[in-house]
Amino acid sequence: MKPRILSTVLLVLACTPLLFAQGGAGSTGAIEGQVGDESGAVLPGVTVMATGTTLLGTQTAVTNAQGIYRFPGLPAGTYKVSFDMAGFGKTVRDDIRIGIGFTATINARLSVQALQEEVTVTGEAPPIDTTATRVQTNFDQTQLDALPNARDMWSLLAETPAVTLNRFDVGGSTAGTQTTYIAYGNGGQNRPLIEGINTTEGTSAAGFYFDYGSFGEVIVGAAGNSAEMPSGGVLTNFIGKSGGNDFEGQLYFEYENQNVQSTNVTDDQLARGFANIPRNVIEQLGLDRSQANTLLSYKNFNASLGGPIVKDKVWWYFGYLRQQNVVYQPSAGAILDGTEFLTKLENFTGKLTYQMTPHDKLVAYLQYGTKFQPNRTDAVVSGPQHLTAASTLNQESPSWVGKVEYNRTFGNRGFLEVRAGEFGYNFGLVGNGDDPRREDQTTLEVTGGGRDWQLDRRRKQLHGAYTFYVDQLVGGNHQFKVGGEVQHETGRTRWNSYYADNVVQLLNNGAAASVRLGLPVDSWNGLRNYGLFVNDTYRRNKLTVNLGLRYDRYRVFLPEQERPASRFSVEARSFAAVDDVKTFNHLAPRIGLVFDLAGNGRTLLKANYGRYYFNPGVTLADSVNPNTSTQYTQYGWTDRNGDGLWQDGEQGTIQQQFGGSASVEIDPNLRNSHTDEWSAWIERDLGAGIGARAGFVWKMDRDGYQQFNRNRPLSAYNVPITVVDPGADGTRGTGDDRNVNMMNLSPAALSAPVVNFVTNPEGFEADYKNIEVALNRRFSNKWSAVGSFLYTWTEEYGSSYFGSGAGHIGGTNPSLFSSFAAVVGYPITDADLDSLNEFTTWTFKLHGTYEPGWSLRFTPIFRAQQGYPVGRVFNATSTSGATGSAGVNYGTQPLHAEPITSQRLETVKVVDLRIDKSFALKGRVKLGILFDVYNLFNANTELNIRSTTGRLAISESATNIPTFNTPLTILPPRIARISARLDW
Repeated sequence: MKPRILSTVLLVLACTPLLFAQGGAGSTGAIEGQVGDESGAVLPGVTVMATGTTLLGTQTAVTNAQGIYRFPGLPAGTYKVSFDMAGFGKTVRDDIRIGIGFTATINARLSVQALQEEVTVTGEAPPIDTTATRVQTNFDQTQLDALPNARDMWSLLAETPAVTLNRFDVGGSTAGTQTTYIAYGNGGQNRPLIEGINTTEGTSAAGFYFDYGSFGEVIVGAAGNSAEMPSGGVLTNFIGKSGGNDFEGQLYFEYENQNVQSTNVTDDQLARGFANIPRNVIEQLGLDRSQANTLLSYKNFNASLGGPIVKDKVWWYFGYLRQQNVVYQPSAGAILDGTEFLTKLENFTGKLTYQMTPHDKLVAYLQYGTKFQPNRTDAVVSGPQHLTAASTLNQESPSWVGKVEYNRTFGNRGFLEVRAGEFGYNFGLVGNGDDPRREDQTTLEVTGGGRDWQLDRRRKQLHGAYTFYVDQLVGGNHQFKVGGEVQHETGRTRWNSYYADNVVQLLNNGAAASVRLGLPVDSWNGLRNYGLFVNDTYRRNKLTVNLGLRYDRYRVFLPEQERPASRFSVEARSFAAVDDVKTFNHLAPRIGLVFDLAGNGRTLLKANYGRYYFNPGVTLADSVNPNTSTQYTQYGWTDRNGDGLWQDGEQGTIQQQFGGSASVEIDPNLRNSHTDEWSAWIERDLGAGIGARAGFVWKMDRDGYQQFNRNRPLSAYNVPITVVDPGADGTRGTGDDRNVNMMNLSPAALSAPVVNFVTNPEGFEADYKNIEVALNRRFSNKWSAVGSFLYTWTEEYGSSYFGSGAGHIGGTNPSLFSSFAAVVGYPITDADLDSLNEFTTWTFKLHGTYEPGWSLRFTPIFRAQQGYPVGRVFNATSTSGATGSAGVNYGTQPLHAEPITSQRLETVKVVDLRIDKSFALKGRVKLGILFDVYNLFNANTELNIRSTTGRLAISESATNIPTFNTPLTILPPRIARISARLDW
């Protein structure tokens, strides 16, 4: 490239971050410090050199007039820093561990040469960050290799302080399955990044099943994120391996089967309805219900290669993953005909790193993966119990993430990063049967054909940031970072069939309740957002102030689209494009304070405040789209001929309607939701590489919005009725029955047309208050450890925690997440006004490594998580009226028979262990043999139960029991895994 052309390109890239720049987290860290002599006087002109295995070449800096040096933009890794000046002895700091987003302060004191020739100090990096107020956990390559887990994102989050999950993996039992996660009680606005590219599915989930073995460093930011992060959830960033100056490779294989597994289901759990497989299926296939929670097989194969094309100039990396697990039952719901539940992942990864000049670097990255799941559970009801595999779905869905990134360092004055990329997937589900669809809202039993559906998501994006330093301004030194982002996201949802024949029959304890008549759909929704931010880290004496300001613009739009003609909509319909459905413009402040009590970086007081506005995703567009992504009309259903099938004319009053003839409106004064976060900490460097923190975090979600039928406001529920709660025995007419007063809809509201309205219900908010104590010891003297204890006070709207049973009716597409509730949203009926929940939970985590010698490494993990609250609920229907009173006239109304805090799910306690033995074969070739044991003490915790009221027939024993408190999911039993790792 001609010098003039190169100069033009660099000028454009240097200006770009001021308009579009980084959206969440970069992929680098930094080393900085001050150099002085033995008297404490600063030394300008000292030559400082940094080298590392992940660094292309050597970086050199010279201390300024204040004796300060800086190495910004360093890839995560382990570094050596040397200090050299004529007349002084050379000083070396070795084994300095730098993680993503971590700034290591490495000061040096040089002695005159006559007294000291050279000094080398090992392991100098501090265990606490003296400049940042964010709460962040880093996993380096050693930790990623050491932890016994399912080798996925959620396994790492399970070990991260402050993060809580709603599923528990035992030796890969949930591998390849999304797991919901929250931090400090709050969720719903998470941002998972791969190589700095946003891969969020919707507004919180991870949209990619990636190759764990392809990553070299991972960060998890749980609180206190700076203005680089737009939303208030968990920030994760997975950075891929890059190769190196030596040709290196790895083959890794894991294997488990049923022969190295215990059983833990008790007779009592079987008698209470766990794995309620029909008797004829048990006899025909020779099944054992006590093995229903077992892992039948698990295989994981990873291969990776990397090395130089030109040493210190061009590196390459390639990775391959094939992971497969087979379980008796899936982690959510069940298949009761003995069908084995298979999940398979296959991924390809490539990365190229080119050091164009000593200051300019280019990175290209691509990962492509496909998920296969031939019997995915799916239903309208939560926790479906599929009587046969014919009611499940076949999934085959490819996903990808790719980028091109340019980096430039400007000596020790600044660092520029610009990246452009795309994340996307084609998520397809096709039903495995075509019989009429029936779902029971009480027993959760499901039969009949599933949906024919696909969601195609694309997010094109441009990110970047420029970091620069200004010293001695306003009495202190400043690190500025400016940047922003542009993202263009679309979601296309196609329903070729809304379940079998576009009809879903909903039952209550086998009796007809409602019917849904669905429409095939081809729906498009979009979001374009711009973000700009500025951060200033100002340091003066013992005080560090982090000031940030972020601007976000979210423009919701609808592309031109059509809905095809179908059984319940005989004419096709076209919808014009709407370029600006709703635009939000936000300014969000961030401020963090760090005070070094003694001025030596050992004891720090930290405080932080930030406002984080929600990313509406394409969900808000879908909420106001007349061609919304899921369209059906739900009616009351009277099965007049008793055949269990809907016939035209048996439908009654409209209970819900989305799309079709329903209209949709948006509140012109709609406010975007936001999170206000306050935190305060004390952090202490205890010496020997040990850092500890204790503090308080308060996350407040405000201005929640959702969709509801505005012709059925709360005031329209004004007709008193009395319904019967059949009691915990699930049988009406027994001694534990009780009458419950509630309100029916007025006749005028019942007959009014459906007008769906998106607005902010007054009082739709949530609060999460937390106390945490955490400790981290970096590896030294043969051992390391990470531990944390979190206690959370939760106040939110939600029910059916862990899928235990719906307890209220919330609005559609609510913006607030409500932690692990399956039914969320602000109540839309008079009967639900008491559904604001207040409860507490706690979690404890501890893991570490111990290396006694002989190339042995032990890695134990202990997790304890208190069970979530649960209270019995019952469904009030048109037949639930007490003597002399009408039943419910607007459908099925779930009601709490007791407060949701009346009982709790069991506390989960799990111990896992890995033993790793390494053998040196020849030269750099090493063989590692790994032996893992998961759920070491064979706990049999009931993770999900039915909280519904009714009766359940146990097929095998021919008994009939109450549904309440019957187990749906039990923690998988103890299992062993053998693995081998060949490195060269």
